[in-house]
Amino acid sequence: MPFAEAIVQASLASGRLSLLPLLPEHAPAMARWLLDPAIYAYLDDTPPASAQALAERWARWQTRRSPDGQELWLNWAVRLDDPAAADGGALIGHVQATVLSSGQAWMAWVFDPAHAGRGHARSAVLAMIDHLVAAHAVHTGMASVEVDNLRSVRLLQRLGFVESPVRGERPSERLYLAGVSARP
Repeated sequence: MPFAEAIVQASLASGRLSLLPLLPEHAPAMARWLLDPAIYAYLDDTPPASAQALAERWARWQTRRSPDGQELWLNWAVRLDDPAAADGGALIGHVQATVLSSGQAWMAWVFDPAHAGRGHARSAVLAMIDHLVAAHAVHTGMASVEVDNLRSVRLLQRLGFVESPVRGERPSERLYLAGVSARP
């Protein structure tokens, strides 16, 4: 059943982070690290050719739904709001969810490697999950991860996701699942 309601994507907050609906205008600030081919080692995507190409990709996502209306496409830019940090206000990543009418959601994230290992991805993904549960009745989270992407595998495990016996499209890909619910 297609999603019929208009999609108004909310901004979210999580500790030192703000999650802002991803807009084409965010591309110049994020292009420095999103154009780096090294980031795509574990992604099913290739680097955009330029900041303009990145902005054009994100402009296509502004419908916030798939062309057939069967999926919601929710994408947030992650901003560091720590005034004590030298780079406070920087856009350090993005998180995304493809919400299915079945109550399942595919989840993914990409973060600037300069901000890895500080808990930002965990915080942002938890804020996204809380929103998906409350606003879109999501009950199951899903993520497909390359087996060598140890940071993402550990993050999924810390979030309570478990590896499925079902394999991904490639032998090096694993599917992780978790029942999700609102946190107190």
